[in-house]
Amino acid sequence: MLKFTRAHDTGNHVATDEDTDITEVPVDTLDNTLAGETPALIKIDVEGFETEVLNGAASILASPGLKAIIIELNGAGNRYGFDDKDIHRLLLNHGFKTMQYTPFARELKYAQLNTEHKTLYL
Repeated sequence: MLKFTRAHDTGNHVATDEDTDITEVPVDTLDNTLAGETPALIKIDVEGFETEVLNGAASILASPGLKAIIIELNGAGNRYGFDDKDIHRLLLNHGFKTMQYTPFARELKYAQLNTEHKTLYL
């Protein structure tokens, strides 16, 4: 079980000691939830708790069937003591490359760590 905030609409997140309006939610790891399966694409947008999601996805991250991860790295993990650069290194160590997609130009190119928008790792 994890405690989540309730008053922040799409910005709700895993509660910290300072949060008061909270609810408890049952959770499980991606490795347990997807046991025996490998998605080709994972999108992770968990308002700063990305490190813990990835910690629970070691088998999936190691699978050659996983081709892409879309993840939002914007410093929100700081509230939990996480650093986006650690996530970036973890994904690079699993063989992913940082990419940027420009939808209007339909262009995909290599990029640096992006801490302002969603980052695509292929």
